[in-house]
Amino acid sequence: MATKLVLLVIASTFATTFAQREPTIGVMTALKELQPRYREIQDFVINRLTEARLNSSQVVYNFHNDIIGSKDEYVRGAIAEEQTVLTILDGQQPDVDRTCLGFVRNSVDMNENLVGVSYTNCINTVDDRLGGIVQKFYATIQEDESQYTGTGLFGVFRGENIFYAPENIVEKLNEKLEQLRDNPTYIANELFDMVVEFEAELGEVKEVYEGCLEVGTQLLLTTLNIARTQIVQVCQGQLEPETPTDNPAEQPVFEMKAFFAAVLLVAVAHAVVGQRPESVAVIQKLNEIQPRYKGIQDYVINTISEYRLSSSAKIADFHKSMILVKGSFVGTSITQEEELLSQVNRQAPSVDQQCLSFIRQSADVNMNLAGVSYTNCIITASDLMKRTVEDFYGRLDITETGNLGIGLFEEFRGENVFFGPDRIVAKLNARMNSLEDLPTYIASELLDAVTGFSNTLENIRVDYISCMTASEQLLKTTLNTAQMQLEVVCGGQRLPNEPPTPPSVE
Repeated sequence: MATKLVLLVIASTFATTFAQREPTIGVMTALKELQPRYREIQDFVINRLTEARLNSSQVVYNFHNDIIGSKDEYVRGAIAEEQTVLTILDGQQPDVDRTCLGFVRNSVDMNENLVGVSYTNCINTVDDRLGGIVQKFYATIQEDESQYTGTGLFGVFRGENIFYAPENIVEKLNEKLEQLRDNPTYIANELFDMVVEFEAELGEVKEVYEGCLEVGTQLLLTTLNIARTQIVQVCQGQLEPETPTDNPAEQPVFEMKAFFAAVLLVAVAHAVVGQRPESVAVIQKLNEIQPRYKGIQDYVINTISEYRLSSSAKIADFHKSMILVKGSFVGTSITQEEELLSQVNRQAPSVDQQCLSFIRQSADVNMNLAGVSYTNCIITASDLMKRTVEDFYGRLDITETGNLGIGLFEEFRGENVFFGPDRIVAKLNARMNSLEDLPTYIASELLDAVTGFSNTLENIRVDYISCMTASEQLLKTTLNTAQMQLEVVCGGQRLPNEPPTPPSVE
């Protein structure tokens, strides 16, 4: 009966002691419950952002089409207007001053070149504004993405102590779990609004571009009208063929002139290509190269999305491993404390009770100190992980923004679609050749990046284990010292250690 009573007291003592640390074990339970939600939400956000990126790619593609269409319309219109005046010059009678007509022809050509400068200025403005708008859009998306990389999981330990006030940590974890219980579906609506706003901004750029083209074209038309006036007033020529006479002998000549005029009208319709074929070739080459931009951008977006999801898996594995390590050390620490308290609580009544109380307080204080140390370890690891994830995502962002298709009109910078258009065509051909194949090398580069990312996380985990080991060894030393104090100072005895198996926190 006495033996049973002793065993009952011992079991009660252990139950009380373990109950004292139950909130600490609750921290690990809540942490393990929360961790999978980080992965699920990160994957959800990555997929929604990928959709937004692909939608923005389509918006850029449509914008390129609109800009190229406008440029095509105005370039062909300018060539047609020029050809109309050139047709008038070519149709002048032989007695009209050829030198004077040559001056007018040179003036027409020069003004066509000047409108080419104007058109280049317009397209340069488009290129600059497009780059800024796209970069801003992607920066906003990347900022949203960085909020869901799972780097804040261990931030709940900042300023807290898993042994001294674990209920504070549990409360924070429960709050986070409640926040993350549902997928942030509102992101889809926010991203839709962002894409709509993005499209609207590009629409404004298109309107400004067309206004710019219109101003340049009106100046050209003014100069061409002046050229018409110069043909008549300065060169003494005519804008229309001479009026036919009623003389039958002259009728065949008129009929011949009428036929020639009709031929000229048809010629004007085809002169857009004939007069300046290289200028028209620029537009044709733009139409040829533009779809490649979208194809490559979509490939890059999808490829990077795969590696974002891969990094999400790496982060999830890292979290699981860290929680396992922390649980193991916390469990070991609790066991060591329980072994000491078991010795204290089972001492004979004759042992100095105040001394035993000091031992208990010493154990509690040293557990709290170990909690401080454990917090420092996890926060250091958390901060390193956050920087690692930010660096990795920064690398992905650089790769992505480098393939946004925003340099399509760059080839016009410093060039003139009417004066030396062959140089633009050559640049576009070179760009076309560089875009012939999908940039599959990106996958290899990203694989290396993910491997490096994974290795860095592993190094953080190893350093965390080292930090926790040093802290646990220090705790073990203080508890062993307390055991010696129990025997030497309090006059107690070392009793056989037979504690019950502590609850698992792994």
